[in-house]
Amino acid sequence: MWLCLGSTAVEWVIIARVRFELHMKQMNNSLCLVTHSFSMDTPKYWSTEKGLIIELITKGDCEFYEEILRETCFNEKKLKLLLSELYSTKDIYRKNSAYRVPKELFYSYKEYLKTHSQKRTHTTIENIKNWIDLHEIEASLDKDHFFLEGRHLDAFIKFILDKACSEVLIVNPYVGVCDLSQTLSEATARGLKVSLYTQKPKSSSYYYEDDDRCHDVLRGSGVVLNYDPDVHAKLVIVDDEVAIVSSMNFNQSSSAGKTWEAGLVTIDGRVINSIRKAVMKESKI
Repeated sequence: MWLCLGSTAVEWVIIARVRFELHMKQMNNSLCLVTHSFSMDTPKYWSTEKGLIIELITKGDCEFYEEILRETCFNEKKLKLLLSELYSTKDIYRKNSAYRVPKELFYSYKEYLKTHSQKRTHTTIENIKNWIDLHEIEASLDKDHFFLEGRHLDAFIKFILDKACSEVLIVNPYVGVCDLSQTLSEATARGLKVSLYTQKPKSSSYYYEDDDRCHDVLRGSGVVLNYDPDVHAKLVIVDDEVAIVSSMNFNQSSSAGKTWEAGLVTIDGRVINSIRKAVMKESKI
């Protein structure tokens, strides 16, 4: 059945339709602007050895060679190679013997560092406080550190990995099939950058086949594996906001409670930065 409209009515329908489309277009544009204003991509080289150098120069902590050498703890051969590579890609330059970062890269680091420091926040601290309350643990964030052991340490590591927003860095010599290692694959599935610094599974181990398969699964899921036979530290850094230093391995014995494990959790930015620098110094992450 056709509805007959007069010419005036038809004009009003057309005008209304045009106004509606313009209104929707303006809303979409506004939404795009809002989305863009809150997006923050990880800067080039972030959380790498080169990124550490650029970060130090950007923050004004180090501008000269000796300062960078002292702060990074790299050996001279390594530092000269990194500076040479950054110089060849035009990601740094020298002015009056001081190192500088090009404007675009400088501001990307400046903005990210500013946003990142503001982000460590309320949400992260509230999440941890809520977890402490839920598990009725005698712990406090008043000093920015607290102690955990046994199943509570295992549960907290899983919890904080699940809450990760951008980046996870794990240093652990023994990584095998367990819930903890599964959280790393789940993190990459959420789009996070996950780096693991560990030992290769030993063929003499009773769990060799399972461990080797676990490493293949992690690698296939997007976890960046870095092997070093000398690794024995057990460290977890999440979003540069929380760090855990403990005896916990990412395998069945530790995670399932066969062995007694304990460690410290910190949200102190200076401590976390020191841990990250130490990892950068010892690894190729």
